[in-house]
Amino acid sequence: MEENESEPRYAQLLARIERAEAAIKAKQEKIDAIARRLDGLGTDRYLAGSAQSGRIYPETTAAH
Repeated sequence: MEENESEPRYAQLLARIERAEAAIKAKQEKIDAIARRLDGLGTDRYLAGSAQSGRIYPETTAAH
């Protein structure tokens, strides 16, 4: 097999890898944005909702 025959296949694989990396990066950015929003909600709001519903989580209230 000559080297020239494998070049198109290599280019196709490289392009697929680059597209996959871009997709992963985009998904990670979405995850990071969601994490920032959740972090912005704060523990107090979470605990207030838990207390309203009658559920108390000792492992989270002990820190306060």
